[in-house]
Amino acid sequence: MKLSREERERNRQAFRSMSMAERADYIFTYYKPALVAVALAVVVAVSLLSRLGVKPPELYVGLINVNVGSELTGTLEQDGRVLLYEGWYLTDDPDSIFFQYVYASRMKLIASIESQELDVVLVNQEGYDALSQSGYLADLGNLVPGDSPLTSRLTSNLVILEDNAQEHALDESIPYEAVTDTVQNGIRCDSAPLFQQAGLDGAAYLVIIANTPRTAQALEYCAMLCLAE
Repeated sequence: MKLSREERERNRQAFRSMSMAERADYIFTYYKPALVAVALAVVVAVSLLSRLGVKPPELYVGLINVNVGSELTGTLEQDGRVLLYEGWYLTDDPDSIFFQYVYASRMKLIASIESQELDVVLVNQEGYDALSQSGYLADLGNLVPGDSPLTSRLTSNLVILEDNAQEHALDESIPYEAVTDTVQNGIRCDSAPLFQQAGLDGAAYLVIIANTPRTAQALEYCAMLCLAE
């Protein structure tokens, strides 16, 4: 049924009032068929390239809300073995110069996760909070052994297990309710020599996407970056 102009405007206003995590969930819920189609197209493309003898990347790494120089980019790409996604931004601040890129970044992020073409993300605090709340991140407390060099860098963040954000956004008379947990799902990396030399602005984290089929390689990659001089 076609919505009236007033209903469309109410829906737009409700969407604008959502947080990044709520918007990501909304987009995934209502655009899942299209995103799944994109993910399948990516899988088919990778399969065709493999058959043609083009070796797929060993890892897929994203940069969210961070800008790095050419030297760090080269290290992150590991001589072409790692596919690096750059220019992704997640922010709720409408005054940010990057706000215009947020919608496209969300769509690329969700499609990459659905197609299992995203393993590790280097991200600032705001982006880390959004990814964690959306439940996209692996629980590293269960993956990182006690003697790992990453253990001392593990950080915890909030995960929203269940909420009524969409209903609340569409009708503010409905109280917002959420079931949450706190999970070790980040690796604080801005104090590591490699990232200090890059001059990152503020806190930075390496996070691993929960549905990656390359968990072991992702952990080795994060450890290598944190130990590099």
